[in-house]
Amino acid sequence: MVLLDVRNGESLAYNFDFENLRLGAIERALSTAGFPSRHTTFTDAPAVVGAARRPLVVLDAYFRAADEVVTALRAVRKANPYAEIACFGRAAATLARLQGELELVDHVYSGDEVASVLAAIGAQHDSWDRVTPVRRGILHVPEKRVFDVEATRGCAHSCTFCAVDADHRASRPQVWRARPPEDVVAEIVDTRRSTGMNRVQFVDDNLLGSPRDAEGWASALSKGLVEQASGTAFSFYGRLDGLLLRCLGRMVEAGLVQVHAGVESGSDTVLRRLRKGLTTAQMEKALSALDSHGVELIASLIVFEARTTPGELVESLDWLMDWGMARYFSLSTAIPFPGTRLRSEYESAGIPIDVDRGRLGFPTAVRFPDPRVQEIFDIAKERELTADFDVEWHMRKRFAYEEMLGSIDDPRPTWLADLTEFRLRQMVEIRDHAATFE
Repeated sequence: MVLLDVRNGESLAYNFDFENLRLGAIERALSTAGFPSRHTTFTDAPAVVGAARRPLVVLDAYFRAADEVVTALRAVRKANPYAEIACFGRAAATLARLQGELELVDHVYSGDEVASVLAAIGAQHDSWDRVTPVRRGILHVPEKRVFDVEATRGCAHSCTFCAVDADHRASRPQVWRARPPEDVVAEIVDTRRSTGMNRVQFVDDNLLGSPRDAEGWASALSKGLVEQASGTAFSFYGRLDGLLLRCLGRMVEAGLVQVHAGVESGSDTVLRRLRKGLTTAQMEKALSALDSHGVELIASLIVFEARTTPGELVESLDWLMDWGMARYFSLSTAIPFPGTRLRSEYESAGIPIDVDRGRLGFPTAVRFPDPRVQEIFDIAKERELTADFDVEWHMRKRFAYEEMLGSIDDPRPTWLADLTEFRLRQMVEIRDHAATFE
């Protein structure tokens, strides 16, 4: 069994060499079952696979660029024609869009990869949520100061753009599942002890992904962290909803310092179209609560959704500026991943989908049906490219700062104020341009 990682780990952040927790879970399960395995990277894969007799190569690719996934598969085939290749639904969703390339894969697993791999070798099944992953890279990069933990998977909500659990058949079970909170706490305690790091990034799809089950689970997790891992500072990906409000106090006591949340838009019309399941009024309550608890918000936005109108842009930008979102602004568009409802809606509407080579090969939609929005976007893009301001440097700096929980060390860096000021000027210009069409 060869575990092949063609990307920098499983973290939702991709500016550092994060450990791959999904392959680590498979490795732990195989070891427990008494089955040998090798972990390798894209660079070393040909030598490792070539030295094996009849290996099963397990590929974890997540949303990685399709051409890089295919390159890895071809390298494996060339190194050992007897190798069998298995990959999971998310990688297959990308591969399926490349005509003729899916035949490179012998086995496609749509469900839990730990259980699937164990079944493939005839071992007793053990699901992902019962496995604490092996960590390989973390001890060699202490400068990260933050280590990743995957505590839950999935999300019970139905945002059209979300590819959580989407597989090559466009299936999305929308199931939120969680590891036992005591196992998560034990992993944090052990990793803190072995690395000396006390900052944690939960890399889950949505840590509080179930309105029915997540509150009790989060309460138990918070209690365990308070009792056994005092001094931990952590961040997670979630939603600005009522569930967050109910969990917030206990989680802050346990060490919560940062929440990544998809705000998407300040237009309720756009939020409804994306089936966000939230209104701006609901998000305002959560934003106020985060502020009162001193928890940093890291917001993601979809400013130029392909079907947006000038009026929706004005509404959205006014709200975003009122709520101090300039730091998070960019000329962002929705990412129509294969298998999502948004992808189907765009294809049905004839909206062109391209590949953004500068963004990990993600699909993008920057050709807008409304020519007025196209004009607004194109002019804003040109002005950004010709501005006397290094946007790329500041954005990379911002991502690194946020991923390392930098606000703990320096809550108001000068360079971030410069970026925020630049973004605010952009927002005003775009808002005023859009208003001319109303």
